[in-house]
Amino acid sequence: MKPSTSKALTQEVYFAFFHDVCKQYHTKTKLVHEIEIILTEMTHHLENLSAESSFECLGKLFGLDARLQIIFSFIDDEDLTEDEIMRLQSNDYKVFMKENYRFSGDDQVPTLFDLVS
Repeated sequence: MKPSTSKALTQEVYFAFFHDVCKQYHTKTKLVHEIEIILTEMTHHLENLSAESSFECLGKLFGLDARLQIIFSFIDDEDLTEDEIMRLQSNDYKVFMKENYRFSGDDQVPTLFDLVS
């Protein structure tokens, strides 16, 4: 399942994609529940986004997105249990983001990804 490339990525398209994932994988109850929690957290941060909180909110959103990407990457993997996927998304999302965006590892250059929590 891939998001439609014919539409620009908007909040509506993004959330609809993951809601569809929840419907498709409804039998994987732990993962579906975690996706729903993450989407709720994202909604909260988006609703509270302001000029003053933008860096903190963006850091949180990047981290939450990385967790969703990890879940989606492994949701079809028959070799991993739901609990193992839950551990991966909870523990490894910062590393996942840095690897996914191919950071050089230069800790002296600040990036928005440093704000991920």
